Amino acid sequence: MTSTFSKFIFIIFISFMTLNSLKAEESDLIEYHLFNNGWNIYIDTTIDFRCVLHKDTTNGSDFRLGTYVEGDQSIIYVSLFNSKWQSIRDNSDYNISMTFDYDQPYVADGIGVNTVDWFAPGFMVNATNENLIQDFMASNYITFYVDDKLIEQISLEGSTIATEKLAECQDFVTEAINESLDDTQDPFQDSTRRKSLSDPFM
Repeated sequence: MTSTFSKFIFIIFISFMTLNSLKAEESDLIEYHLFNNGWNIYIDTTIDFRCVLHKDTTNGSDFRLGTYVEGDQSIIYVSLFNSKWQSIRDNSDYNISMTFDYDQPYVADGIGVNTVDWFAPGFMVNATNENLIQDFMASNYITFYVDDKLIEQISLEGSTIATEKLAECQDFVTEAINESLDDTQDPFQDSTRRKSLSDPFM
């Protein structure tokens, strides 16, 4: 169980990263847990400190799976970046399909991402199928295609425990942020005035 002290340190770190993450290159990810099988868990400062499952592939791609909040919904996303894909146009739609082992592919519109100088171009896909996470944890490989052309295949060995650690990370971050919020007092009230009103003789 994560200690209160660890959460306190994390809250301080969040404050620091909020001020500095836009100033330094490659500061978008805070390390949470590193496995010895290629999977890593990070906290992404660019998506409201949401946790993300990350893996660098043998083909030079940066694979990420995580969630972001839109309204009252938590949306699963999959993203893939590679410095060789310079022709990707930012915010353009791409016909992406993802296949787990030999199952039927998930077909979706991928949104092109190619705006940040120090970040490789790639795409992001919102996963609308609720079975995607289960397939991700249970399969051996995930294969990516764009317009039916093979662009990447990733081994999913170790993905089950990595996905469980991803959920643990998000619970930790959410709890730490909630504990840092004090809604019992009015933060705009002058503390000196509040003290004198409660005891006029002080």
